[in-house]
Amino acid sequence: MDGRKRLVRLLFVVLALVLGDRALNVWADYEWFKSLGYQGVFWTLFSTRFVVGAAVFLVLFAFFQLNFRCLRRCLPPHRVYDLHGGRILAAMVNPLHRLITSDAGKYLFTVLSVALSLIYAVSLGARFEVIQKFVYAVPFGRTDPIFGRDAAFYVFKLPFYELLQSSLASAFIVALFLCAFVYLLLASGEFLHGGWRFFSPVKLHLGSLIAGLLVLKAWDYHLSVYRLLVGGSGAFPGAGYTDIHARLPAYQILAVLAVLVAVLVFVGIFKGRVLPVAAGAAVLAAASLLLGAVYPAFVQKFQVEPNEFAREEPYIEYGLDATRFAFGLDDVRSVSTAAADAGAGGLDGETLEKSAGLLRNLRLWDFRPLQQVYNQLQQLRRYYVFADVDVDRYRLGDQYRQVMLAVRELNQENLPERAGTWVNRRLQYTHGYGVVMSPANEVTDAGLPVMLLKNIPPAASSPEIEVKRPEIYFGELTGNMVVVNTRAGEFSHPSGERNVYTNYEGQGGVRLTPIKRLLYALHFRDLRLLLSSEITPQSRILYNRTVQDARRLAPYLRYDGDPYPVVDGGRIYWILDAYTVAGHYPYSAARNGINYVRNSVKVVVDAYEGDISFYTSDPSDPVVGTYSRIYPGLYRPLSEMPAGLRAHLRYPEDLFKMQADVFAEYHVRDARVFYNREDEWEVPKEKYSDASRQMEPYYVIMQLPGEEEEEFLLILPFTPMKRGNAVAWLAARCDGEHYGELVLDVFPKDVHAYGPMQVEASIDQDADISAQLTLWNQHGSQVIRGNLLTVPLAGKLLYVKPLFLQAEESAMPELIRVIAFYDGRVVMEKDLQGALDRLFGRAEQPPEQGAATPQAPGDSSALARRAWQLYQEAGERLRAGDWSGYGKAIEELGQVLKEMAGETGR
Repeated sequence: MDGRKRLVRLLFVVLALVLGDRALNVWADYEWFKSLGYQGVFWTLFSTRFVVGAAVFLVLFAFFQLNFRCLRRCLPPHRVYDLHGGRILAAMVNPLHRLITSDAGKYLFTVLSVALSLIYAVSLGARFEVIQKFVYAVPFGRTDPIFGRDAAFYVFKLPFYELLQSSLASAFIVALFLCAFVYLLLASGEFLHGGWRFFSPVKLHLGSLIAGLLVLKAWDYHLSVYRLLVGGSGAFPGAGYTDIHARLPAYQILAVLAVLVAVLVFVGIFKGRVLPVAAGAAVLAAASLLLGAVYPAFVQKFQVEPNEFAREEPYIEYGLDATRFAFGLDDVRSVSTAAADAGAGGLDGETLEKSAGLLRNLRLWDFRPLQQVYNQLQQLRRYYVFADVDVDRYRLGDQYRQVMLAVRELNQENLPERAGTWVNRRLQYTHGYGVVMSPANEVTDAGLPVMLLKNIPPAASSPEIEVKRPEIYFGELTGNMVVVNTRAGEFSHPSGERNVYTNYEGQGGVRLTPIKRLLYALHFRDLRLLLSSEITPQSRILYNRTVQDARRLAPYLRYDGDPYPVVDGGRIYWILDAYTVAGHYPYSAARNGINYVRNSVKVVVDAYEGDISFYTSDPSDPVVGTYSRIYPGLYRPLSEMPAGLRAHLRYPEDLFKMQADVFAEYHVRDARVFYNREDEWEVPKEKYSDASRQMEPYYVIMQLPGEEEEEFLLILPFTPMKRGNAVAWLAARCDGEHYGELVLDVFPKDVHAYGPMQVEASIDQDADISAQLTLWNQHGSQVIRGNLLTVPLAGKLLYVKPLFLQAEESAMPELIRVIAFYDGRVVMEKDLQGALDRLFGRAEQPPEQGAATPQAPGDSSALARRAWQLYQEAGERLRAGDWSGYGKAIEELGQVLKEMAGETGR
């Protein structure tokens, strides 16, 4: 008895610890939500999950308890049947029978019911958003072409019905298995020796469970009718001819048969006849095989395949229309740069002048090499790091400039080992500091970026990007908990030989009262929070500090993987794109399980205060409309976003890549052309460094045909499937009232536009460029081929590829050359302007400083002396690590050797 009491006490202590830890987690979440002003959102999330879980628990607990009670009551008086090995069986079965029929068995089954119900409650409670969307569904205003139901039925209602049906069927299967297993051991005589001729409670119990499963299967057949429109079994999305004319009636017939077989089960039980049950099961199995598999295969083989397009044409048109709408591709506007840019003489000076803004803002700096340069030049201390480099645009004076920028975050893992104390990690090294920014296409003579915003404290070259509050308490690397406003003071930034300290002046986080200190110490399992004398009642604890922690407020959204910083009004903000997605839109093709997507939400995070705001960027989206009804205090209209932040909204690359992938196939509007795959496109490949990979979309500033001003666009070219030439480009607009609009330029059939891999081949085949690349890749250096930028110009495509040179011992690439390609001609120069001038013949390229001057005929000795000097100079530059100077000397040496070869030829 004492041992049993100790076990009960131990179980009670374990349960109290588990529940206490869970309660602390909930409390900490509530305090975080409260600090952001979203208590209502917290209670909606928490209460919905709790109510759903509790309802599921109560219903299934009653279900399992009812079945286990029936099991105990239906067991016959125990006896061992005359079976082979009966004594051994008796020795096993008798104790089990006594246990189940005793009071202990009652408690055992109660515990089992609680355990099973908890498993279902936790699992279904986590799916609470399915129930929320079912209750608060907003109609789409678009109906499916077969049943005429609004798309909201498929997106919001059908997932709930599927979840309910599958959960109930699973519970019935578990109950049937457990009860049948016990009956097999303890009541096998009910079914042996002619037992089917008699009615018994055991058979009634099992029959009820089997009949319930059959009714649920009938419901599953009914839902399968609608699932045909969501998935489909043919080569095209949604239901095709065979689905509508064979599978759909088959599911309807099978649903009725399943209900009839459920009735036959009861008839057989009460009549004591096995024949109705067996016959019903056999008929259902045969019908499932014939109607569900054989008949559709027959229709597909003998009715559809001989005249497939005629049968499938209307369903293909349904899929084309639904897919374009579901991925936001139904309103793509066509433009033509050929008609807008090309003058009577084709590419002339006037056309180039009109494209000056585009050419002036072409992005030369690739974010990967630039990130290394930033970390080399602007890291300043080992504990700072630039985790990512982003692209944006700013109005600097009267110019609209494309820029690259990165936030200087603090990475505590890079602190010296002796400095990794608790005080440093929790109280002093609490935040990053500042932003760096450079134009996307400007380069110094040393091949490095021109800095617009740099250093500590931040020094800005223009008042539009001045940073007055540079501290980064909330960012991409701020995954740790810290305490601010302590007696220890916070490290602000280095200043020469000393460090500057500060105290947090914001209202972010939670103020640490004595009670909260205790609770947080327990929650974070860190008693030093309670014992530290540095923490005062005015101190604040900051946690859940990463930009991606915004998902805790809206876990049902999909979030972009690249939040980007914005400097506005002297402060630093983060903008994170969020998507509403669905997988049940009728007749829409799926990509990675998604067949409906919208970029309906923009999340803004204050890097200093930690405030998180959700703005609705697409109010026409019914999914975000549904979420707005569920969480009325969370989503705000985009018009309430500060104008300075709205000016920096970008069309997200992740969404654009998915849309481009879909559009490459579904840009076709003619069903026959789509069926024959006659005009299928693909996203082309490019060479980055030495590897071939799919092109990524990139941002440009250009003036669209018919528009008066330059604007920020996200753009990507297309090539025909398995062919090299370019066929079109797609762009997403990012500025002002045109945000989110998609434009398409399809090249005329009589125009040959070179594709990216054709351009890469031209670069590799150019003798001068290839020789130079080979030379640079020797002697401990590496050439990095940057992104191949593709921009429309006069009905064709201008390609620009930057080249970076990096020493093996150094992680600071230099931009040394720019390759430009247009209409079959490729050039390489030291900068973009020189490449464009040479490419379009606007000016003769001046000789480089220090280049060899032409020699008079017969002056071979002078050329030889000059070659020897350049060779020595190149060696000195190489030993000094001056890669830019080394490249210049080698290039001049090549010119001299070419002249010597010509002299020898004479």
